[in-house]
Amino acid sequence: MRRCLALLIALLAFVPAAHAVTATPLATVADDTPIAAYGGWVAWSEKGPDGLYRIVTFHDGVKETLSHIAPRTVPFDLDLGPGAVERPVITFSRCVVERDVNQLEAPLGAARSCRLRQVALPGGGEAGIPVPARGSASDATPSRWGYRVAFQRRARGADVSQVMLYDLQHERLKALPHGAVPHTCPYRTGCANARYRGEVDELDAAAREVAFSWRLAAPAVIGAGGAAWEMRAVTTATGRSVLAGSGYVSGACGGRRVLSPQAVPGGVLFLSRQFFCENVVGTVTSALFSTGGLLARTTDVGGGVAWRVLHDAADGASYVVLGPSTRSTQTPLPADALTLARVDGLRLAETGKRASEPFDTGR
Repeated sequence: MRRCLALLIALLAFVPAAHAVTATPLATVADDTPIAAYGGWVAWSEKGPDGLYRIVTFHDGVKETLSHIAPRTVPFDLDLGPGAVERPVITFSRCVVERDVNQLEAPLGAARSCRLRQVALPGGGEAGIPVPARGSASDATPSRWGYRVAFQRRARGADVSQVMLYDLQHERLKALPHGAVPHTCPYRTGCANARYRGEVDELDAAAREVAFSWRLAAPAVIGAGGAAWEMRAVTTATGRSVLAGSGYVSGACGGRRVLSPQAVPGGVLFLSRQFFCENVVGTVTSALFSTGGLLARTTDVGGGVAWRVLHDAADGASYVVLGPSTRSTQTPLPADALTLARVDGLRLAETGKRASEPFDTGR
């Protein structure tokens, strides 16, 4: 309880002028992929010389590739959390048909026959997560907390994923509210042939909350490219949902993505990464139910630019992935461009603002 209260106070505290945020570099991160932390472990996936992605962990100063876990042609949709006996568990999915490796920005819904998997740390082998399947539907982006597993389920042929929560102990499955799929039409000629899509990009579960980034595509989406993003937190008991952030693709050369959802007591901590042409800004952001979704933010992460943010719910530690302040969209990142760092003294300041919807409601 004390740790939870301390976290809430830290998320909403204003930064004193003399306050120092320090970042301690820990390891290089070769690729900008989903990354998670729990129980002193950090896990992500990196692309090897053979073009395949393998799970990598960092613990007690040691970075290790889990070579006994089969690789994937695409980055792992992994998360870290406690298993039934508090042992850290990496969760992810495997698909019979993966997304096109040359189109990593393609929706996860392009994959087929995906099932949930897990690996206990340290040294555990890969095993299935006994979530009841439903026909040809695909399950992905899992996150485990004790006996509960949150994930997204996509029925074959469907355009919208469902956010699901399964209780392994009581064998109960229920749906949680997903993100927005706006059906407003901004065109005078109508939207008769339009498709409306929505799915989870990343997901994180905690004791009472599930946080996720939601990718949506609809005619009413603001910006170019036909895609936008929401960051949402949902209470598992009541289904109450709060919009914490949004993203878009600019018609010029900019845009914003919301990444690294971290379910924290009463809300969500995440990263808002903005692009101004080739310039990059990473804003660590939080929103809590108790404040009605008011945002708290900072760009101060002890030096450098934050590309991802992590919160270890077991010990309260904060981590960031530091990256370059400029990024060419035409060339891949150098292998040593990203660094995992532990952050001490991270403070977020209230903005008095709420997140705005990334689409035109017609109001």
